[in-house]
Amino acid sequence: MNEIVKYGNDLHKLSLAKFSELEQNLLFGVLVKCREQKGNIEIELKADDLMRFINQRKNTTKQDLLNIALNLYDNFFKLDFKIIKKQGNLERRSYYNLFSKFDIYINNIENLEKQKLEQEFSHLVLKVNDDFAYLLHEFTNGLYTQFELEEFLFLRGKYPKILYRLLKQFRLTGYFIATWEKFKEKMGI
Repeated sequence: MNEIVKYGNDLHKLSLAKFSELEQNLLFGVLVKCREQKGNIEIELKADDLMRFINQRKNTTKQDLLNIALNLYDNFFKLDFKIIKKQGNLERRSYYNLFSKFDIYINNIENLEKQKLEQEFSHLVLKVNDDFAYLLHEFTNGLYTQFELEEFLFLRGKYPKILYRLLKQFRLTGYFIATWEKFKEKMGI
């Protein structure tokens, strides 16, 4: 795994404080997959793809993956972006979501032993909202963050991952300066 996560710094405006360690792994794994595609098309993630991003759980079943995908959906669609524009005396607030599509495909399997229908994860299809494709594909202004996905996945815990991304944003200057309140907000504490 030698993938590079690279995104525009506007992504730091989204609060990932409620994302667990696992959900952060999956989000940035998904962003790598999205960036690898030319243009802004749908991407498909199979069970093996998701397993790579959650490598710390060795005994994860396809039923576990289904639960993870459902939780991921809940949190991904809470990732909204607010843009405020002043137009004379008016203020327009526009709300967008990072993803325009999130389809979960489920295998329904009849378990004859337990005499019930069981569900397990098959694959996931998602698409980045066209309004945010620039975060993954356009880096002309030099304001972007990048890091190795493997290094990010190696970190354990929600807070180290958030801090890692924030520090990577300021890798060129070497300085990350924030008020205590802003720092607590970014970290979700």
